[in-house]
Amino acid sequence: MNDRDSLLELFEIVTQEAEQKQLTMTAAALPFIRSHFNMGCDVYYRRRLSVCRMLIDLHLPVSAELLDILLAVTLNHSLPGDLIPEDHERTLEALTADEPRVGEILAALRYTGADYYERLVENRYALLIRLTERGVLVESLYDWPAQDARRYVRETRAHFFTMCIYAKEHYREFLGPVSILMEKTRNLTGANEALLKRYEEADDALNSEILSLREENAAIRAMIHEISGDQGRGAN
Repeated sequence: MNDRDSLLELFEIVTQEAEQKQLTMTAAALPFIRSHFNMGCDVYYRRRLSVCRMLIDLHLPVSAELLDILLAVTLNHSLPGDLIPEDHERTLEALTADEPRVGEILAALRYTGADYYERLVENRYALLIRLTERGVLVESLYDWPAQDARRYVRETRAHFFTMCIYAKEHYREFLGPVSILMEKTRNLTGANEALLKRYEEADDALNSEILSLREENAAIRAMIHEISGDQGRGAN
């Protein structure tokens, strides 16, 4: 499956859910997002829609109204301001302006203080979205540059498992979905760590081999230089 088909498939899945459950905000946002496909931001739309799909697949114990809020928030954040079309964010936020909980969750997700993770866990819905996002992200870490993958692995180890435990202890209604997300994230993070270790070992072996070849090359050049010098002296 190519990236374009994947994006359209995700779009159709989320659209069907919005239609079947009459998720009015999500249904209003989706055509607007669809109109901006192929405008340089598809990788971010695909990530947003992937998170929506996972929220749907988790069969959250929430009302259709609350699911609509969660999906609308998911579609409406973490899009790069320097890439999305002009007024994109304002238009999406206008579609959800009548629901104050959307703004509250978005504010929790977009907070940038040093105590971000401590503040995030105070909003159960923002926390649930962030954990779901990490569950999606770790699916493709093997495709990331090694340096970025290592950073996300460290971040996951440092914060996300702790947040999962917090959610399981304090938001018992989400115990099942969070347990699934925690197990999935733990397994895929471990697999990515093992893969990174193999790459690092292979890279170390390659660097060692290159160093040996350079040393051999230097020795051969020195030998050639010495032989050339001897031949020059013999000719004299």
